[in-house]
Amino acid sequence: MLRLISAAAAVAATVALVPAPAQAAAPVAGYGLSAPDLGFSTTGAYLPIVLRAGHVKPKKITNVRIILDATGIEGLGTVAVPNVCGTTGRPVACEVGTLDAADGYALPQLLLQATEGVAAGRSGKLKITVTGDGLGTLVTTPTVTVDEVRLIVRWRDRSTEKPGSLLEAPIQISNAGPAAVRRAVVRFDADPAALRWLLDYENCWPLAGGTVVCELRDAVLSSIPYQQLSERALKVDDDARNGQYLARTTWWAGSSADNVARVLIPGAEARPGRPALKLTTPPQDDCCGTPTAPPTAGMPWTSTADMLVQVEGGAEGPGTPTSSPTAPVETPPGRPGDDIGAPTPAPGQGGGLPITGANTVLAGAAGGVLLAAGVLAFALSRRRRTRFTA
Repeated sequence: MLRLISAAAAVAATVALVPAPAQAAAPVAGYGLSAPDLGFSTTGAYLPIVLRAGHVKPKKITNVRIILDATGIEGLGTVAVPNVCGTTGRPVACEVGTLDAADGYALPQLLLQATEGVAAGRSGKLKITVTGDGLGTLVTTPTVTVDEVRLIVRWRDRSTEKPGSLLEAPIQISNAGPAAVRRAVVRFDADPAALRWLLDYENCWPLAGGTVVCELRDAVLSSIPYQQLSERALKVDDDARNGQYLARTTWWAGSSADNVARVLIPGAEARPGRPALKLTTPPQDDCCGTPTAPPTAGMPWTSTADMLVQVEGGAEGPGTPTSSPTAPVETPPGRPGDDIGAPTPAPGQGGGLPITGANTVLAGAAGGVLLAAGVLAFALSRRRRTRFTA
């Protein structure tokens, strides 16, 4: 009997440890997934992923997961969902959670950073798979290419404000690459619980969830002179509760700007009767010099900048946020997701974020089976011993 139980436990453990063959569900009609082809460098570039819903528009999409497969992309140091997961090449699964219709089913942007010293022009296909309840399996494969555009965005990192305040916080932007680059696209995000972007310009388009995207067609970005966006455009709501809220600005330039615009604002047309949002050239200082070392996720030498707004003098009460519900205050390199079994990248293609090893869910299931079998075997052996002595 004990031998049969032990054999059964061994078989169960083996079955638990061997993953079932992957059978991806077909995408559900009415949903689409897209991401732009993008250039990236050691200073980092953010890749937007857009999930669009057609006639199917649930209030929420739950159990959303992003699977990143950067296998074979030479020169890619890291691709990551900051503060969630990252990989240096092999596939990794990132648990996103729930997407709300009110936020336009907004997915987190991916941070791409090149390996230090890699030559420009190296490229490959980044496979992005999104799954979720009612979504099926959606896949997009943008081409990502190492380039020499090194955007550096500077912004005040913190500000204490009262409800109704209009923030004065210029955004400074430069390009530490070897050549100037023309045209820019800017994405402005803010926690809609307390903050709003007031960007009513002919070259800016509001999106769901309080996001605004602007095209700066005449922008020329170089290291010197750096440029500045001086408009007082971030407002604290009049009825904002006390707490901390996050605002973010993300920039793209050159051909990447064109590609991002086609994905974020397809078919956008100028909005006549409004002024144009433009960059200015402020008095130059040492604001935006060339970084001396490549950044990790969350370091300031990237093409995005965050501001934490502390609201004081507003209403108190239950549910007052202490941090943004949509993005963390800090963005450290992130933790690995679930390793889903692709080969380890060859030596020299690594660097960046760590990756998981064994699948913890399967290992846990196997451990549970073995533990249950051991308890049962122990109980039966005690019963057999008792009958024998009687």
